[in-house]
Formats: sequence, C-alpha cells, structure tokens
Amino acid sequence: MRTVRYISVIALAYALAYWLDYGGMFIRRLDFDKAVAAYSRNPMPENQAALERERQINNHIRMHDAAIFAAIEVGFACGLWAFLTLHYKRKRGSSGSQTTQ
Repeated sequence: MRTVRYISVIALAYALAYWLDYGGMFIRRLDFDKAVAAYSRNPMPENQAALERERQINNHIRMHDAAIFAAIEVGFACGLWAFLTLHYKRKRGSSGSQTTQ
C-alpha cells in the first residue's frame, strides 16, 4: 500500500510539473513564422493547411520538451526529498541514541 501511495504521489507531481512546463513554454521556429506570414498575406486553403501542419509540429515539440523538463524536475525533487529525509533521520537518530547512566 505504501508503494502505491508513493507512486501516485510521484505521478501527481509529474503531471503537475508537466502541466506547468507545457503552459509556460514558447517556441519560435522559422518554418512556423513563414507559414504565418504566408497565410496572413494570402489566406488560401494551402497556406492554412501549411499553418496547421506547423502548429501541430510546434505542439509536438512543446509536449516532448515539457515531458523531459517535468521528468528532470520530479527527479530533482525526489532526490532532494530523499536527501533531506535521510539527513533528518540521521540527525534525529544520533541525538536520540545517547543515553546517560
């Protein structure tokens, strides 16, 4: 049961980090800029299709990058949490083990 809770907390942290990373990401690509310029000058179906294709590519890049950044952030947070927990347990264990006779 403890493992399930630990995995669910990590999954929730990953989902939150992914959502925050995906929402704040901005990609500037030359191909997308060209598609926007072509569509704004001449709104033909071909230019609209090119613009939609470039928009999909941007979304895939954003999703990929956000997934990588979220994994790095959650890994760092888990490592920091483990370090602080271990440090706290060692500190607490060393002061509580001294007994006077």
